[in-house]
Amino acid sequence: MPIDSYSPCPGGFDKKVKFCCADLVHDLDKLSRMIEGDQRVAALESIAKIEAKHPNRACLMALKCSVLAAGQREDDLQQAVGQFVAAHPTNPVALAESALFAARDKGQEAGIGLLQDALERVDRNIPVQLYDALGGMAMAAISSGRPAAALAHLILQNSLDPDDKAPVQMLTQLLNSPQLPLLLKDHRKLVPAPADASWAPQFDKIMVEAIGGRWRRAAAQLVDLAGRNANPPVVWQNIAMLRSWLGENAAAVGALRFLTSLDIPYDQAVEAEALAQLLEPVDNLHNLDIVATTYPVLDAERLGELLASADVAVAAPIDEERFAAEDDNPPPRAAYLLLDRPHVKNDTPSLGLADIPRALATALLFGKQTDREARLELIACRDAQFSAAHEALAQIADGAIGPAGDEEVLDKIPMIRHALAPQWRLPDDISLTRFQELTRDFQQHNLYERWPRLPLPVLDNKTPLAVKGDPKYRLRLAALALLLELSAQGDGDDFDFGRLREELGLPPVEPIDLATVDIEALPMARFPRLDLAKLSDEQLVQVYSRVVMMNYRLLLSRAGREILARPSLGERYDLSPIYRTLALNVGPTDEGLRWVDEGRQWAAGKGQSCAPWDLEELGLRLQRGEEQEAVRLLDHIARQHGNEPGVRAALGNLLQMAGIAPPGGVPRGRMPTDESTIAATAAPVDPGRIWTPEGEAGGAQKSKLWVPGMD
Repeated sequence: MPIDSYSPCPGGFDKKVKFCCADLVHDLDKLSRMIEGDQRVAALESIAKIEAKHPNRACLMALKCSVLAAGQREDDLQQAVGQFVAAHPTNPVALAESALFAARDKGQEAGIGLLQDALERVDRNIPVQLYDALGGMAMAAISSGRPAAALAHLILQNSLDPDDKAPVQMLTQLLNSPQLPLLLKDHRKLVPAPADASWAPQFDKIMVEAIGGRWRRAAAQLVDLAGRNANPPVVWQNIAMLRSWLGENAAAVGALRFLTSLDIPYDQAVEAEALAQLLEPVDNLHNLDIVATTYPVLDAERLGELLASADVAVAAPIDEERFAAEDDNPPPRAAYLLLDRPHVKNDTPSLGLADIPRALATALLFGKQTDREARLELIACRDAQFSAAHEALAQIADGAIGPAGDEEVLDKIPMIRHALAPQWRLPDDISLTRFQELTRDFQQHNLYERWPRLPLPVLDNKTPLAVKGDPKYRLRLAALALLLELSAQGDGDDFDFGRLREELGLPPVEPIDLATVDIEALPMARFPRLDLAKLSDEQLVQVYSRVVMMNYRLLLSRAGREILARPSLGERYDLSPIYRTLALNVGPTDEGLRWVDEGRQWAAGKGQSCAPWDLEELGLRLQRGEEQEAVRLLDHIARQHGNEPGVRAALGNLLQMAGIAPPGGVPRGRMPTDESTIAATAAPVDPGRIWTPEGEAGGAQKSKLWVPGMD
């Protein structure tokens, strides 16, 4: 963009160029044109010449930082930013540029603090460098485990430029992430003061600061306001929110816990405590080490035979990509799961959870290298079964390995997550239906039997059952139960949280009185208590819109079914996304196929192409291993929809993800409908891997419940 005397100063001063850099206006315009033309080297050379005559000019230093950032010259940029801050310690552009380096080198709170320094020094015009730093700080907050701060920075960035798609896309990704707990997603709006409060005018002035992104200043002013007005709960509610936006999670937890001590409704207190538990850092003492122990191999050929023939060892796939990235560490010759009991090869109707072997460890067998003898690495969690894993290896190896050597801690895992993960090895011939049955049984066993008997940090390392009836832990226990319920995926019918609350001695949750609530203002934590059948069409659409935004799977399913049951809404809205969501929630099941078929019928009734639904069904059939049905659908799609816009590309993407088509999708010509080609990938789900509703197979169970203490 050309720069003239009336342009804003690029150096961060809230002035026009003619009032601060009039002597450099022609140089600045020339530099701006160079930067727009990606002439970075020439721009840097010109800046150096101009700076020799005009040292420490903020406008030149700011442009230099922009050029270095665009060229990804991080070391040079950090040096230039340091010089900028030294020369202009209160300049908002200098502070914004330094914030990301501070977040990286000194911690997230330090980085956000500098960004607050910058925001407190601007009024109307936000420098582009400060705007960009908001997005960068959001990324840094995600990396440091502060999603509340990330959301707040993205929302502020979006409010400053609603036309910029980048923050909107990142916000959408965060809000749609099933890994982000619902309470953190819903922790985004400041709460207004009661209109009749004597302190409301002062409160409203503080909110102007907060809305402008000056959260630190607003939080300090709210603390002062609370102290002078008997600690109104709504003030502390906003203090907690602002502190979490600042990345000050410990301070936010303190504010939330203080809020629970005030005279507030029970539901609000439970939600505040639950949010505090999500924000509270997990003590490393409650993590378990993942340890790799090296054993020298004395007889490689015999050891390989023993592992291959052992009934408590099962061959496992090797992650070739991981080892390809390690130039000095070639992949192992073989990998095995060591089990706590013999592997069950065939499924039977009587097979239950107690019969399924669990993996104790992974054994990686490496051959002899130029500078290293053959070795076996045993990777196991240092838990109660750690010794059993090493004993199992010794029994299998029968003298083919030497004594245990070096140990290396590869990673850590929260104790709760490890305790509740299945870590099972299912029969080779298990069907998808049986897998889902066993998964449901396992998760119900976890919810009702195992989790209540696990020591939890938030309960001072006592178990939920041990603190039953203790007033000291009543609120914490209720918050834990709420977090469990909010984490339920699918339609939640597999889990009876009323039963869990009763077993923990907690009061039952009451239905929401529709006459006393505003759906738009109702916390989403209370949505499961709504009687959806009693909502008006407008209220139901409000609920569905909010749960779609947050990807709240439990309510997506329930509200979606309620919408489909109302002909009045079917006449006003496109129901395709609802049918698709219902199918996604239950995955490649008979119910999923039923929702796809109903969606296809609805589309046909509206005169729409059925191609999207045929593609949806094809994806499900491939996941179910039904090659004949997949071949039928491929032939149908090729004949009936092959010339429709976008169908060939969508089919190519689907087949590529399934491993059937090469990168780039389906080549021109006849679409692949050869049954042998389909059969190569349309096999039953590998029983050693876990099917998820998203259709991905992973090496670890992706539970329908997020369990407090897992993260």
